[in-house]
Amino acid sequence: MSSQKGLGCDSDIRAAVADGIGKLMLWAVEAVQKPLPDEVLSKAALVLVDDVAAISAAHSVPEVAALYAGIQGRSHAGEARVYRPGAPAASRQDAALINGVAGCWLELDEGFRGAPCHAGLYVIPALLAEAETRALTLEHVLAVLAVAYEVTSRMAETWKFPAMSVHPHAAFASLGASCGAGLARGLPAEKLIAALNIAGGMVPAGTYQAAVEGALVRNLWVGMSSCIGMQALDLAEAGFDGYEDGPHPAFTQLLNAEVFKEKLTDNLGKRWAIQGGYHKLHGCCHSTHAAAEAALEAAGKLRAAGGAQRVETIELFTHRPSMSNRAPKNTLAARFSFEHVVAAALSIGSTGPQAFSEKVIEDPEVAFLRNRVRLLPYEPLPAWPEDRPARLVITMDDGRQLDTECMSAPGGPDHPISAEMLLQKVAGLTADDFPSFPDHARSIVEGNGGMRGKTWQEIIMKMLARP
Repeated sequence: MSSQKGLGCDSDIRAAVADGIGKLMLWAVEAVQKPLPDEVLSKAALVLVDDVAAISAAHSVPEVAALYAGIQGRSHAGEARVYRPGAPAASRQDAALINGVAGCWLELDEGFRGAPCHAGLYVIPALLAEAETRALTLEHVLAVLAVAYEVTSRMAETWKFPAMSVHPHAAFASLGASCGAGLARGLPAEKLIAALNIAGGMVPAGTYQAAVEGALVRNLWVGMSSCIGMQALDLAEAGFDGYEDGPHPAFTQLLNAEVFKEKLTDNLGKRWAIQGGYHKLHGCCHSTHAAAEAALEAAGKLRAAGGAQRVETIELFTHRPSMSNRAPKNTLAARFSFEHVVAAALSIGSTGPQAFSEKVIEDPEVAFLRNRVRLLPYEPLPAWPEDRPARLVITMDDGRQLDTECMSAPGGPDHPISAEMLLQKVAGLTADDFPSFPDHARSIVEGNGGMRGKTWQEIIMKMLARP
């Protein structure tokens, strides 16, 4: 595999990238019109219910509720649902904005394991907003999701940023949104290419550190980029265009990305990226999931050894020892703090949404444990898929050591969870506020009751109906 770094001005590279984008989008337009493999549509159904559950479960987060309240007064179009109790309507872009912001808040959305990228979340808010206005069936939605996921993940594989520099939500969400919404609109390839190139010229330069520090602008990137992607489609239809090589100049000249241009088209249609996705069982950054598993395993041992107050030191060997924050200021920072993930798991025995609440962040025992955690590099670091391992060594005040290790957290393609386990996760997130959601999610996944022939609007309104 060859890469080029810092060659944004090289005309041959730029021409090759432009050619690859063109071929990829031509494939996308053709692929969505053909029957897709059953296993691809089945995986798309899992991604759909997982991400829609994550969006819906965040409706009561104060910032998400306040965003909706502010927009409610000015959004009169009533084109698409906001995923809240009662399924209120808003304009397409406002619905995509709110749902996109909500979708990443709890850190329980699906992601792609082949590159830093949450392709499903980047596609879904804009796609589903467009799907409502065009009365698209679930069958059509799943096909567009699978194809747009492919395009989005290939973008993430093509441009690789230095570690812990650019956040993928900022880099790739507008590209996924323009592709998903454009395919939902049924636009021809030349307009999709123009829209993607426009979106690629407007990507926000969001840093990964924003998540670690708890800067809530990070939680805006998916929602705002959904709007950018949809606006790019409108602009393309009006005759605007962008760089012929889309995001390449910005990614390479400004953001120091390496480009692997062959990733745009290699094995196109022969392997499906959506089958390489992961589902989260922990409400935190995926990089911390192996640490969460190791800490949950150690929690029982710690209680048997005398409890948290007898802990002298906690050594966590990880692939990202620089992702450190012993004093997270809010729930976002806590979800990206190895120290907090470990401390919460050891103290309350959970890494669900409640583990990242203000109450747990401020809990004296959790704070005590956070301050005992020391991050160290895991060496030698194994190859993928065990490239995000964690080893936890807890030393007690009497010298005893508790040692646990997780090489790869459950949920990824190498360690998949069952559809039933995912549906249990979905039910746990939604049943209290949306009693109809779990049964409809099951019907989507299992293909029951002619579900795929129903429109997405009909389905989502029933899922979000008030008790």
